[in-house]
Amino acid sequence: MTMTKLAGICAFWYALGAVAPAAKAADDVHIWVRGFIPDLAATPGMLKASDGGCIATDRRSWSDATDASARLSSDFHLVLNEGTPSIRPTRQKVNASAANRQVDCQTLQELAAAPARLLADEVGEPVQIQEKTQVTVLAAVPDPQRTWSSSTINYGATFTYDPSTKTLEYQAATGLFPAYEAYATLNGGPVIPVFRSGPLPRNESTEGSSVELKGSVSLAAKRPKPPTNLTVQ
Repeated sequence: MTMTKLAGICAFWYALGAVAPAAKAADDVHIWVRGFIPDLAATPGMLKASDGGCIATDRRSWSDATDASARLSSDFHLVLNEGTPSIRPTRQKVNASAANRQVDCQTLQELAAAPARLLADEVGEPVQIQEKTQVTVLAAVPDPQRTWSSSTINYGATFTYDPSTKTLEYQAATGLFPAYEAYATLNGGPVIPVFRSGPLPRNESTEGSSVELKGSVSLAAKRPKPPTNLTVQ
């Protein structure tokens, strides 16, 4: 059979629908962001609050575990099914807050727990910009360490995924306190650290200040060695 005949037969069957065009593979980008209170080396388990009492920390350092303790967290999947983007929450809601626990400053025994109400709770619809897909998350809760101020534990982040390069770009702003971290996986692959920040020194003159974070990570890369430093002021 000549190549011309073979090409003609293929074109005929394609026209009849016997040969379907290859569908775009679905990409599932799992992203989770958290604001957590890390342990102090000198006083593990608690931090002094502005009212003289003590509050419980999250009793940890950096962690990419999806169930690691945090005061504020966002957890969702950015799904591209045949090029159509959608958000799938990992739990009931994308943004969530954990209770603030007051503890005895000497024994660390829990004295009371109060729910932390979300002051900001926004998740944008994913939008396509040329071949990339972008989604924005904004979340905030009151800062339990500074009851005299309007300070919050907060972050806002825009994530932009490029399916052609399997790259996740990020542009984020966080508070100075406490520590903030974000991670991502692609199609259930290795966990990739996206960003880590804080806690940073703060006082009344830095009230309302934020940390600006920007960069990109490859979700197709092997898991990198994470940084080990965590400075608590």
